[in-house]
Order: sequence, then structure tokens, then C-alpha cells
Amino acid sequence: MAVELNGYLFPEGRVTVEERLEEVGGQDGRAVVLRGLTAPGATVEAVEVALDAVLAASSEEGLVALSLRAGRRLWVRRTGFTREPSRGGRVGSYLLTLEAEVPWEESVEETSRYWAVTALEDAIPADTAGNTWTLPRVTLTALGALESPGITDGMRTIACGGTVSAGETVVFDGPAGVVTRDGVDVTAYATGDFPRVAPGGGTLAYTAAGGIHQASAEAAWRDRWW
Repeated sequence: MAVELNGYLFPEGRVTVEERLEEVGGQDGRAVVLRGLTAPGATVEAVEVALDAVLAASSEEGLVALSLRAGRRLWVRRTGFTREPSRGGRVGSYLLTLEAEVPWEESVEETSRYWAVTALEDAIPADTAGNTWTLPRVTLTALGALESPGITDGMRTIACGGTVSAGETVVFDGPAGVVTRDGVDVTAYATGDFPRVAPGGGTLAYTAAGGIHQASAEAAWRDRWW
């Protein structure tokens, strides 16, 4: 199992991983403990450099990407680090503890789907390879005047209020919980709930109160796993 943290690749066979779900910041989160040994070094100084590299890959302030499984990542921050170089100067040991406020893993690569809107409820199939639902980011570019255009999964619909003119672009950003119109935040004027992409498949469909129903749309999302 290759483990990578913020671009640092841990030597294979020299690190163990412990994961557990726990409360982080008053909500469900995930704790990760990495116990490992550095690759053999010729001197104490070389071992210290290797331990410094493990520490530098993590951060107490900002979030960095941790990959425990191929094609997936968690966003984590460091909560603790202890180190011990060996007396002989050959290897060093360390214990690195990390926490993720968002407990699920997400795919490194996004899935993208495009479709042309020519009528109400024009839709695309939407599914996920993960084992839990995820929120898409949908970009809708008007080719004609659209009245309160929106996106629905059949159960949840998010709509942008007012008339969107030809050439304007509305972004329904589910992961961020924000709706923008030509880059301006109009979330306060949006109604409804962001649609989801769920295991087992479904659809994402265009909806509107009126207009000529001509637009181009793109949906993008990352699969998620508990």
C-alpha cells in the first residue's frame, strides 16, 4: 500500500496506518495515525533529514492531501509528531497523528459530464463509484433567456432566481454550497437544495420556470468513500 502525504511518498513496507472515526470540531471526522521507520541512513544527520521530511510534509495550520488508497485522498492537518533517531544512526522512528474534519475520502480525479439543454428536464445519467453520495458542481451557460433555471436530481432542486440572459453563466457549486452568476455570488437569491449524485445511479436534469430552454451544461463531481 503506497502512502503519500502532500507529495511525500513514504517508503513502502516501512509505515503502518491506523484509521478511526471520531469527533473533530464538534462533527464527525477521521483520525489517522502513521507509525513508521525511515529508510536506512549512513549517519545520524541523514536520519534526521529523513525525519524532517516526514514532518515537513504535514501541517498544523492548513490542510494537505493524504492518500492511503490509490486514486483517493483525505484532507488532513497534523495534531502530533514524535521522533526518535536510532543510536546507531541507521534508521529513525516516528509517530505522526493527523485529523480530517471531513471523514470521507474523495477521488483525486473528477468525473465530468456535458449535455445540451433544448427542453425542460433534459438530463444526463449520474452515478458514483464511491459508497456514499456526493455533491456535483454544475455549470449552466444560457444560450437564450432562462427564467429561474436550476438543476434537480428528482428529489432535490437548486434554482437561480430571476432571468438569466443569453451568454451568462450560472454555477451551482454543491461542494462549496454557493451559487454564482457570471462570477458574482447570488446564493442569497437561490432557492432549494443542492442535488446529489448517489451510488446506484440517477440523473441530473435541467429545470426552469420559463424561457426558451437553450443552454449548455457541465456537471463535475468527485466520488466519495466512508
